[in-house]
Amino acid sequence: MSTYHLPLHRRYEIIFLSEHKNGPRLNNRKVAKLIHCDEKAVRYWRARWKKTKDLSDESKSGRPRFTTSSEDEMILNEIEENEDATSVSIARGLKRKKVEISSRTVRRRLKVAGYRFSAPLSKPLLTTLHKQRRLQWARLMQHQDWNKIVFSDECTIRLGPVKRRYWQLKGHRKVVRTTKHPAKVNVWGCFARNGFAQIVCFPHNLTSKYLGSQIYGKALRHSTRQLFGRDRDFKLLEDNDPKHKSKQSKEWKRKNGIDCLPFPACSPDINPAENLWNILKIRVAMKKPNNVPALFRLIKQEWKKLPLDFWKNLVESMEKRVDALILAEGDYTM
Repeated sequence: MSTYHLPLHRRYEIIFLSEHKNGPRLNNRKVAKLIHCDEKAVRYWRARWKKTKDLSDESKSGRPRFTTSSEDEMILNEIEENEDATSVSIARGLKRKKVEISSRTVRRRLKVAGYRFSAPLSKPLLTTLHKQRRLQWARLMQHQDWNKIVFSDECTIRLGPVKRRYWQLKGHRKVVRTTKHPAKVNVWGCFARNGFAQIVCFPHNLTSKYLGSQIYGKALRHSTRQLFGRDRDFKLLEDNDPKHKSKQSKEWKRKNGIDCLPFPACSPDINPAENLWNILKIRVAMKKPNNVPALFRLIKQEWKKLPLDFWKNLVESMEKRVDALILAEGDYTM
């Protein structure tokens, strides 16, 4: 066994057998025989102990850096000037400047500088008018009492796996089998700070008629009673889906005294229901339903299992979302 590859506990066994006052105080040859190592290793670690009283590995300087600080700066300048650059294109660009650096070295220098090669975030394309209206909305909502808001939204949950992260060994990528047109279930749900309410699952596409008669007329009415009792001092927050703005939907809300908060277009980043649907989809997919009835059942089961703190955190996040939107001057938030 090499001198520098003895496990740490073996090194301390050498010291105990040869140096410790309660040990047998054996000579180097006997210690080497017991530890199954070379006598040189015993002499080396005994000397280290007498000198430093420490047997842990010393830090090593490693291979000298191939690039200079000015060349490192050139690499960073390349990525700052061209955000679409790759390690190969940067290496080629430096080569044209008479600087020979491999793409592998470029990647190492970028990682040290804090960069990582990853997919960009997908965000809505916002026009100047979108940003102005989002900023106006955020300023209007700065002093809004979110405890008196019912958050309502719809989503589609498909039969099969969803995009999520897995722990994977390098070189062993997990393969998820998908189909082109999986069966799906449309879902409507609402919640407030004091908990979740009713969830509605239906196989067909949502229409204004179904929204008014079944969802507003039954589910929403029951949910607001469940969340606020007889107290009518609440407002409904929903996105700008055309069905929410239809004459039938507006008429139902007017007759039933439901006030709605305005909501800016192209703003999924400030809608807490988007986070809710992502979590629900993952939890349902992990149960691996194999047919539509099972999907219906699991959606309702997982909805009821969501903890009360989850709803509380979603509602409390609205203040941070509004502040982030103002800070971004109406542009997308992270």
